Amino acid sequence: MKKLLMIVLLGSFVFSGISINKSIKYGGLDETLTITDAMGVDFDLNDGLSIGYDTGGAGLMIKSAGPLGTGIRLGWHNTTSSSTIGVGYNWWTGGENGIGTSIGTALDYMATNGADGATTVSVVIGWGF
Repeated sequence: MKKLLMIVLLGSFVFSGISINKSIKYGGLDETLTITDAMGVDFDLNDGLSIGYDTGGAGLMIKSAGPLGTGIRLGWHNTTSSSTIGVGYNWWTGGENGIGTSIGTALDYMATNGADGATTVSVVIGWGF
């Protein structure tokens, strides 16, 4: 039974939609501006929910479809003990057949234990399969 469950679980990830993204994050908006690069990968669980990882400080990300074409973003990073909540919007999509591309913007608020929160704005370029 364990083997069957593992095959079904792995098969759901193998045949799910996979998307890769590259983003430029702008932080320190009220102080000294910081600019960092980030990359991420997402695995679609269904049409409106995905799970993935982002290297830009958000860590483990869960993304859900929101109202008016937006996406709700929840993140958790174990090593920095921080959590993130945000919203994203893809304002251009293309490539309906094959590799789909998108350009969007994300606004995230990150809170770390014992420190003030920080807001970042990201420009995100994505490729989906």
